[in-house]
Amino acid sequence: FPCAIVAAGVGIAFEGQRVLIGAALAIPFALYAQGARGLLLAVGATGGVAWQNSITNVFLNVALIAALLIAHVDAFTALGLWVVGQAAAALYTAVVVRRSVAASGAPARPDGPGTAVLAREQLIFGFRASLATLAGYINMRIDVFLVSAFLGARLLGIYTLAVGTGELLWNLSLPIVYASLEGIAGGTFRETAVL
Repeated sequence: FPCAIVAAGVGIAFEGQRVLIGAALAIPFALYAQGARGLLLAVGATGGVAWQNSITNVFLNVALIAALLIAHVDAFTALGLWVVGQAAAALYTAVVVRRSVAASGAPARPDGPGTAVLAREQLIFGFRASLATLAGYINMRIDVFLVSAFLGARLLGIYTLAVGTGELLWNLSLPIVYASLEGIAGGTFRETAVL
């Protein structure tokens, strides 16, 4: 929520940054869906993870492409569709998490460390993981900054569309990866190595 508040504040304060208001609306949904992904993998709901990714990476992108090419929607309408897609993925995730946790037989309130201890551990781990994610993001997107600096906004737009379209191909292999994670995490060393 702090990220969403900052993004909304900048979007409201600076006219040229209005798109950040849409990003602020999507941040809680996107973070929930991403955070719950680990829980889904832990209880073996790999199919739920694959569908969650399909909502945001396949169905939403196809809907956005159709809206832009056929209906010629403006950028703010496209941004609104993106926010709705993130909310749909979070809603789907919440339903799958509830079903998966109930089916796993996990107690509603497990014995163990208190909430404050768990929250502190998660914040520390989350901070370290966020730094690693940020480094990975910069590594994966440094090209955007370079293309923007050397070739300008018009060619950056074309380049970004080409890269985004190419990245859709990842969605062909991701379901296989998620489906194999359960076997890798739960199998013996020999079974895992073979898989």
